[in-house]
Amino acid sequence: MKTSQITIPVAAMRLINTRCCEVWGTCSMKNLGSWASGSGFPLEYQGMQGLPYLFCKVSDMNRPGNEVYIKTTANTVDDRALQLIRAKLHPPGTVIFPKIGGAIATNKRRILARHSAIDNNLLGISPHKSTYPDWLFQFLRSVDFEAYQVGTSVPALKQGTIGEVTAPCLSIDVQKAISQFMIWLDNKKVEELWGNAPHLPSPLDEQRRVVARVEQLAAKIQEARNIRQQAIGEVGPLFSGALSTLTANSGATPSRLDSICAQVTDGEHATPARIPERGVPLVTAKNVRDGYLDLKVTDFLTPETAEKCWQRCHPKHDDVLMVCVGATTGRVCRLQNPPPIVIVRSVALLRPNTDSIEPRFLEYSLESAECQRQIWASVKQAAQPCLYIHRIKNLTVPVPSLPEQRRIIAYLDNLQAKVGALRKLQAETAAELDALMPSILDKAFRGEL
Repeated sequence: MKTSQITIPVAAMRLINTRCCEVWGTCSMKNLGSWASGSGFPLEYQGMQGLPYLFCKVSDMNRPGNEVYIKTTANTVDDRALQLIRAKLHPPGTVIFPKIGGAIATNKRRILARHSAIDNNLLGISPHKSTYPDWLFQFLRSVDFEAYQVGTSVPALKQGTIGEVTAPCLSIDVQKAISQFMIWLDNKKVEELWGNAPHLPSPLDEQRRVVARVEQLAAKIQEARNIRQQAIGEVGPLFSGALSTLTANSGATPSRLDSICAQVTDGEHATPARIPERGVPLVTAKNVRDGYLDLKVTDFLTPETAEKCWQRCHPKHDDVLMVCVGATTGRVCRLQNPPPIVIVRSVALLRPNTDSIEPRFLEYSLESAECQRQIWASVKQAAQPCLYIHRIKNLTVPVPSLPEQRRIIAYLDNLQAKVGALRKLQAETAAELDALMPSILDKAFRGEL
């Protein structure tokens, strides 16, 4: 388990384990209980509910309510089924975990709440009388079983290997005290005071102090993340608001798109024949991104097929594309020296009349909150949203004089550059915040906090 994936409770238990081994000595994990092995579960016995015993599979660990104790399962069995499939019942308090496949890396642990059988993808330990089940759960949760798995194509755990994992040798009273502390930590609310935490045995006072410090620092990191996320959320409205303010102050009157565009149309309604090799890219809604055309993943047409499609519309530099079908309706990008492309029905093409409107200004206007409201008010809601051409033509945008448009474009380009720099800085800050917690845990494990 990488340090970046360790939770505070797991880190706390590891710190406590280390100190416990120093103070009270060690034993092998196999001495904490007896192995609880699983069995096959033929399909004809699956799907039954209401029988006396739970039959637990790996997938049952993910059921709501089973976060610690296995209380419900998708399958139940009775004595007859147990006998026929040769499955054993394991007592309440048995701690189970995945033993085969990628599920090992999840490091999930669960406690059986009642007598249950488990399938052969699970393994468990039924605690001895001297082992407290809740402590065993916390201890096993702190052990990274991925480090002990063998095999490459299908990883697996061997009892002989994990049975030799070192565990602290504790009295039942110390185990219970640690369990109570860990249960409190698992359920602690951010605002809850550490003075409310259950006491640990005095040799663990320093570990309690370190865990409190780690939790305090983690809360500050999360607060910084929340502030950063709030700032990201405010960037978009800031830009859109600037556009609305500038156009409103320009004194421009709204104009219909069909009056300021030389062409308003959409792409091919009948899907043209595609070819497996590279050719002319076929642009669909997924290729129209916010402010740019993404041609990383496309289908292709032959030049001959493309020539036929271009009789309807032939996208070129400074045309504005807008998604007009599907969940991303209203997404806009202006073409900048594009390769030859063909568009389909889900993409509309707007060719601005440059005597009336700058292509960049049209792009900005269509991205504005006001125009997006118009777009979605005009959408026909069916199996999927659809904005028909006649409704696109009726959309209006403010059209100030060309010099005023250019002034607004220059301002918005500058603002967009600053917004881009801010987003980059926020991304870098996020990476730094993500690296902070592993660094704090590393220091905690080295006794430097």
